[in-house]
Amino acid sequence: MKRILAVAAVVGCVLSFGSNARDLTQAEITAVENAVRDEMKDPDAAKFYHGDFPKTKTNSLYCGMVNGKNSYGGYTGKKLFSVFIIEKDEGGVGALSMDRNMESGESLSQNVISASCAGAGYPTKVKKIFVEKVNKKREKNGLPALTKAQIE
Repeated sequence: MKRILAVAAVVGCVLSFGSNARDLTQAEITAVENAVRDEMKDPDAAKFYHGDFPKTKTNSLYCGMVNGKNSYGGYTGKKLFSVFIIEKDEGGVGALSMDRNMESGESLSQNVISASCAGAGYPTKVKKIFVEKVNKKREKNGLPALTKAQIE
C-alpha cells in the first residue's frame, strides 16, 4: 500500500510539474549552455540534456543535466546544473550559473543544487537537512510541498 501511494505521489508531482512548465526558447538554450560551458574543463565536449522550465510567478531558475569530460578526457556522467535565466535590459536573454559559491568560487555539491532545483519546482530528490527550506521556497513559488518520494 505504501509503495502504491509513493508511486502515485511521484506521478502527481511529475504531472503537476508538466502542467506548469514550458519548453525553453532557442535563445534561452544558447544562454544556458554558454553559462554552463564557461565553468567546464572541456566546454566543447559538453553534452546537454534539457527538460521543461517550470517558470512560476517568482522563479527564473532553470535546471538540467550535463555530461562533461574530466582532466583525463573521460566523461564523468550526467550532473545536475542550475542557472538563472534573465531578460537583458537591451533585449534578449542571458543566463547566470548558480553552481558555484559566489564568495569562494567553489563548486556547489549536487545535493545543494538538487535542493535549489526542487525549490523551483523540479521533481529532484532532496536530503532531509534541506526539506524545511525547500518547502518554504516552494510555498513562495505557489508550489505544493515536497512529496515523500522526493526526500532522501
